Amino acid sequence: MSVVHVHPGEVVIDDFNHKHFVMPRDKDGVSSTGYIERDWSAQPLGSLVGSRTFPKELMLDEKTIREIATEKAAKKERASDFIMAKWRGGFKWYRQQYPWIHTNYCWCYAVIHACTYNLLRTGQPIPRLTPESVAAPIKNYRNNGGWGTQTIPMLVNEGIAPEADWPMGRIDRQYYEPSRANAKLYCMTEVYDLDDGETGWWQKLSLLSHNLPVPSGYSWMGHEMDSVDVVILDNGGLGCRDHDSYSNASTGEPNFRVLDSRKGRADDQLCPRVMTAA
Repeated sequence: MSVVHVHPGEVVIDDFNHKHFVMPRDKDGVSSTGYIERDWSAQPLGSLVGSRTFPKELMLDEKTIREIATEKAAKKERASDFIMAKWRGGFKWYRQQYPWIHTNYCWCYAVIHACTYNLLRTGQPIPRLTPESVAAPIKNYRNNGGWGTQTIPMLVNEGIAPEADWPMGRIDRQYYEPSRANAKLYCMTEVYDLDDGETGWWQKLSLLSHNLPVPSGYSWMGHEMDSVDVVILDNGGLGCRDHDSYSNASTGEPNFRVLDSRKGRADDQLCPRVMTAA
């Protein structure tokens, strides 16, 4: 029996159709979802507090990556399967658009999706965690764009506030102080800052094979999403399946996008390796 990697109706983003998925940018280079290209000169690899570069012992060869991807798909043990199962069980994933505001925080939503996944995988019941509780203080309570690794110091030092303490979609300063104690319960204790380009691609596929999601910012798209699966494409190539920050508005059903190896190479990516739920 052949193993299906790309689901029926699932579009693979590649060189031929990628223009349909590009987010428009304003005059300052900020995309419509809030992504800004990482400033590598101001933020060199592994320079942020609490971060480290990719551990070489986690790198896998292509043959192993393919074998793991095939086994996960056959057993329906992919990260996307887990994400869908949690949704069917009542967990509502995140959407950065609300009736009263469209946040420019895709770069943060991708990271909080990954952090939430890691916490749920531990089997502990956790509340929904509010991305604005991280993004708003970083941006001085402005609805401004950024890139994923900018979240690292906040996540390491202060954590993520639960929705009960900081409502979704609110960027008001008034929620900051009252939410600090409970935010501290959900901190990132280990995080990898990954390379970009070809090296970063294989780092990402290796981490996905280890069940570790990788929030990935794509300059060509002007958007950041959370990479969760290795996908073997119909042409035999490798790709990645990303969990987008635009779940269904009413049901919270997750939205995924598949990118081939050229479009799935991120320009800024991290891996929130360990989360602590106290």
